[in-house]
Amino acid sequence: MGPITLFDKSFLQSLNVNDSVLYDNFFRTNISPLFYVETLADLDKDVRDGRTPEQEVGIIASKFPEMHSSPSVFHIELCLSNLRGDDFPMDGRIVLAGGRPVKSNGKSGVVFDISPEAEAFSRWQDGEFLKIERKYATAWRAMLRMLNFDEVLRNLNNIGSTICTICSICTNS
Repeated sequence: MGPITLFDKSFLQSLNVNDSVLYDNFFRTNISPLFYVETLADLDKDVRDGRTPEQEVGIIASKFPEMHSSPSVFHIELCLSNLRGDDFPMDGRIVLAGGRPVKSNGKSGVVFDISPEAEAFSRWQDGEFLKIERKYATAWRAMLRMLNFDEVLRNLNNIGSTICTICSICTNS
């Protein structure tokens, strides 16, 4: 298995189904919880003529790398877990949720059932969406419409920070 990758929704949208199968074959993918939120939010997005929002989400779900991907634990949960004194590896492995310890033939291990996210994507591939998912998509889009990025930048400047210092992408002169 190849290196661990992380992608956003637009990357997956740029692939055709054959490319997504090849991608899944050669890479192990760490799926960010935000990816699921972004994809689900498309249920309340204006889409191209001739397609429904359900079809758009279904197209993304059909390209989802299923064989070699794992949904990582939400970062807030990792932070809270660490503050409670729990330890988890920080060596490049994908931190998974929901494992349960098992013993067999004197050996210990951990079994992971299919994640709720994977079950949701399976439904989305079939065009099946829960009422709560539709409500969540609407709420997410409404929140995005209320964001005022100029105000966010002003607030950052007021505390002496910039996007560049936060992201470490570039430095101020």
